[in-house]
This record gives sequence, C-alpha cells and structure tokens, in this order.
Amino acid sequence: MQYITIPTIDGKELKLSKYILGSDFPLSTPADVTSAIVDRYRALGDNTIDTARFYGGIMNQLSFGFCERRMGDYLREHGCRDEMVLITKGGFPWLNPDFTFRRLRVTREAILGDFYTSIDNLNGPVDLYLLHRDDESKPVSYIMDTSTRS
Repeated sequence: MQYITIPTIDGKELKLSKYILGSDFPLSTPADVTSAIVDRYRALGDNTIDTARFYGGIMNQLSFGFCERRMGDYLREHGCRDEMVLITKGGFPWLNPDFTFRRLRVTREAILGDFYTSIDNLNGPVDLYLLHRDDESKPVSYIMDTSTRS
C-alpha cells in the first residue's frame, strides 16, 4: 500500500493511504453493507475515510449527517479510530431544487456550526477538516481566521 505523509499543526505527521474511501452512501445502504465495505477497505491496508456533514442528505435536509453518523458508529463499534485517518467537510451551500446554488455558506458561523455538528456525528475528533466550496467574494483571511481553538 502507498501512503503520503502530511505535517499537522501540532508538529506531528499524519499518514494517509493514497486510496481514500469516500463514504457518500445512499440512505438505503444497510449498516452491515457499509461495514463490509469499510472492512474490506481496511483489509487492503488502507486507512483514510472521507465523509461530510452533507453526505447522504443532498436530496433531504433531514438526512444531513447520515454518512458521518454511520462512519462514527463504525469506528466506535470496531474500536479502530486510532488506526484510521478521518476527513470530513463543511460549508456546503444551500441548493435550489435544480441543484444550483441558492446561498453559499462560507461564513464563520456556518463553518463552526458544521464543524461541531460533524464532531457530534462522528463521536469525536477529525484529522482533516475541509470546506466544500470557496467564496471568492470574501478574503482568504476571513476563512483562515475561523478557529476551533481558544
């Protein structure tokens, strides 16, 4: 298996497999099927899961967090959180019924709200937190100053 290593803000390194398992499973996917997919992925030597607060809920806002909760349950039930690298995302825009953007959500409040909701959904910390979209009308410093650190 091939891995890449990236530095973390606390001076450590994070080792990610080059093949990352996306977890945007349909709501109809049974938990045992999800588990079998992740089990097989891990058996192949891979260790990085990509999820997002909005995965599983694009068509139904009540379903936001489904995939994160499913991944959080898997990691807890299998006791393998320390073996895995967990990526999640926030800041997904609100969409119109035709999937065009209704409103971008790249604000400090939206980012932090999504972040803490993801932490709850995943039953704990994430290794990498990404934004789904940029908002070119805002300076990068506006986004970069958003922090979960006191």
